Amino acid sequence: MEMTDVTFFTESFRIGGAEKALLTLLRNIDKKRFNVHVICICRTGELLDQYLSVPDIDIHFILDPQKGLVNSLKSKFLYKILPPRLSYRLWCRTHSDIEIAFCEGFTTRLLSRSTNSKAKRLAWVHTDLAGNDWPVRQRIFRDRPQEAKAYSKFNTVVCVSENVRQGLVNEFGTKHSITAYNPIDTEEIRRGCKSARPLPADAINIVSIGRLEWLKGYDVLIDAFRHLKSERRILLHIVGDGSEYEALKRQIDTYGAADRIFLHGMQHNPYPYLNGADIYVCPSRKEGFNIAIIEAMTVAVPVVATHSAGPQEIIGDNEYGIICDEAALSEKIQYLIDHESERKRLSEKAAARAGHFVLVRSMSIIHRLFEPT
Repeated sequence: MEMTDVTFFTESFRIGGAEKALLTLLRNIDKKRFNVHVICICRTGELLDQYLSVPDIDIHFILDPQKGLVNSLKSKFLYKILPPRLSYRLWCRTHSDIEIAFCEGFTTRLLSRSTNSKAKRLAWVHTDLAGNDWPVRQRIFRDRPQEAKAYSKFNTVVCVSENVRQGLVNEFGTKHSITAYNPIDTEEIRRGCKSARPLPADAINIVSIGRLEWLKGYDVLIDAFRHLKSERRILLHIVGDGSEYEALKRQIDTYGAADRIFLHGMQHNPYPYLNGADIYVCPSRKEGFNIAIIEAMTVAVPVVATHSAGPQEIIGDNEYGIICDEAALSEKIQYLIDHESERKRLSEKAAARAGHFVLVRSMSIIHRLFEPT
């Protein structure tokens, strides 16, 4: 059987939903059918060692922070000076059968100017771009029409939820799009849960996992938490790191809640926190899918999430968890605290919903996407 040559483009190997999804994909792609390469813009990120340990994957870095001045000059040329087509010719593989921009923004812009005319090109969209112009605000694209034009250069735009796909169609008119859920390795989650339980058994433990950025809404969650009441101790555990860490720490200190709200930082294995959770909360303002919700559901943790594209699609109309507006977040969490029977019911519903996102199903869809035209 002739091998199909596939190249993924991504920006870094930091901890995030897209990066975790790509790592799972690379670990499970059929290496008998696909010859796999990754072009990563910058050699950085908490997941770097895990990516480098994936067998039979060729990884090439364009920028390396350890190379000092050379790296700074190359970065300036790549991001500020050279047109994307020339950058592609200088630093990218030009003979793959399949080329994939696995994250929005710069890699999408770069690959939209690919000079490899024979390649099938895919763009992956992990966030809800409807009304969300961050690539323009970061000056990756001049304006939204230029961003829409970039997506028009791809054979297929792959969206991580149907709500994200519909938002893309509404925003850009991108009709050459499909929905493919992120691959999630439930066995890895269960193995990770076997580590020692880090949370106290005599408390009600509320857990949330994600990057500490404004879009993730952790300021909203902390504000909601201070209104919760119970005869038992209620503790909030936030696992992750990001630019909002200090601001959130100040917010916690202002509320005098440092003995009840804990910022645990980045954890290479966050799953023991899920294993000890009574309630999982996703307070995101914008979310394309949210892998952590499925991870919580996998270990039967009831979920409360604020309205956004991905969580709403996962949870449905309060069928597999609770979906609510920011203003109602405290009330909905309090309801689960007060009603143990409802926590148990939603725990069972969560576990059933997680079964919809089995790895073999996701990888089967992805493998079909990677077939040459």
